[in-house]
Amino acid sequence: EYVTTALTLEAFHDVSPFPLYIYKEGTPPVVAAYDHILVKMNKFFSGDQLRLIESYSPPYPPRAGSPSEDLHDIAFIYDNACAIAALLANPTEVNIAQARLLCKALIWAQQNDASFRKAWKNSFKIIRDMVRFQIKSDIPVLTFNLLPSELKDNKNFFNIINYLTEFFDSFYMWDFLNKHQIKVSVVGKWYDLPNSLVESIKKVTLGTKDYDKFFVNFCINYSGQGEITDSFRVIGRKIKAGFLDPDMISKKDIKENLYSSYFIPPDHMVINSGKRSLDGFLLWDCSNSKIYFSDKLWPDFSRDELERVLEG
Repeated sequence: EYVTTALTLEAFHDVSPFPLYIYKEGTPPVVAAYDHILVKMNKFFSGDQLRLIESYSPPYPPRAGSPSEDLHDIAFIYDNACAIAALLANPTEVNIAQARLLCKALIWAQQNDASFRKAWKNSFKIIRDMVRFQIKSDIPVLTFNLLPSELKDNKNFFNIINYLTEFFDSFYMWDFLNKHQIKVSVVGKWYDLPNSLVESIKKVTLGTKDYDKFFVNFCINYSGQGEITDSFRVIGRKIKAGFLDPDMISKKDIKENLYSSYFIPPDHMVINSGKRSLDGFLLWDCSNSKIYFSDKLWPDFSRDELERVLEG
């Protein structure tokens, strides 16, 4: 009862910039509290995904002295634990089901989410740092294997899609691209991914399509074997239509029908995370590349190490 009463709407109003929901006069505080828990659980609900209580929403309009924007969408363990206790204090069938959802989500988050999201954010920071190094070192082309096709089977795939969408939205707004005339291209079957990411990719590629001083490429939903297979399919159609003699097929014909047909073959390739295989990355184009294997995870990779690769 103590925990439930502490979670009344009035208590939330003490720390919220404005009331989120207006209840009729006379609504019991405890009823309002349970309704509020459900609303906060369902704020970002989609399908059967795990849910947590949203602990903080930034004030709108922003006000001086308010907590950092970084707290937006944060779910604090203490708040969720209190909500679970409140739900179990009134053990209806619905409340027990909601408490179980929160418990499962807390366990999942401890095992996966915090470090996972941080790793992806750090990865994006490293990408920007590498692009700055590219300009400083006058490297014409830089290519990142950002989303291999096998990651579609990863349990965090939809989180990854959200992180990539945020990245491309912010990348599009990065004035550094305009200042240095950097053309951004994306290869792979990225158009088969959720529409939110597809639209973000379109914005940045179309917005930089006329630049030609430097080139930054991203491989997304990409497979080297799939790239070559699709190239052969196109060539097969040309043969069937009578536009190409099979005895005259050359390396140039294969290259012209790859996703990366307009890529210059890389001089250097860096493989991170302690792997000792290429995993099919730019399979056709890497035949003459110098390959450097690093034991560091990408979020820990630095421009100093890249500089050593280029010097070595």
